[in-house]
Amino acid sequence: MQIKGVLLLLIIHHFTCFGQNKQVLIPSENGTFLKVTESVTYQHGDSVLTAKYESGSIAYRYKLNGSYPSGLYKSYHPNGQVYTESVWINKKLNGIWKRYASSGKLIESGQYIDGLRSGVWFIFDKGNVEVYKKGRKRGRWRINEGWTPRTLYRYKKGVLNKVKRHYPKKSVFH
Repeated sequence: MQIKGVLLLLIIHHFTCFGQNKQVLIPSENGTFLKVTESVTYQHGDSVLTAKYESGSIAYRYKLNGSYPSGLYKSYHPNGQVYTESVWINKKLNGIWKRYASSGKLIESGQYIDGLRSGVWFIFDKGNVEVYKKGRKRGRWRINEGWTPRTLYRYKKGVLNKVKRHYPKKSVFH
């Protein structure tokens, strides 16, 4: 969750000039930071920001609306696999948001409406299910440990309402 927040801040706070290259640090999947070089070009009537890793592979690319992404936004792992996919409309995330492992496997998916998480979010690598409404936690959240159900949380208007622990019948807890 912390990496996504840092990525969103990096995306939002890009203030670059045409023809100039700028070096920035971005978080990696394992918690370290990687150096990328950003440049802005003019393509087919649009300003496009492209960032490349030191190896030359693309880290992210998107059209600009002022200093904000506009339209499809894609970021990539150093090995070239897609890292995140999202859509920006009116300077806010809108639509389906996806995050992938460096192997290409989908590990998280959800939806944004006007820049806020909305609806059901799936964290596939852990088997967790989260529900949001207007950016607030809502409804039943299932938190697993290695695909084994452990805890069910219930949220009402963003506030934790109830916690129920679940342990499988064959677990050491029964």
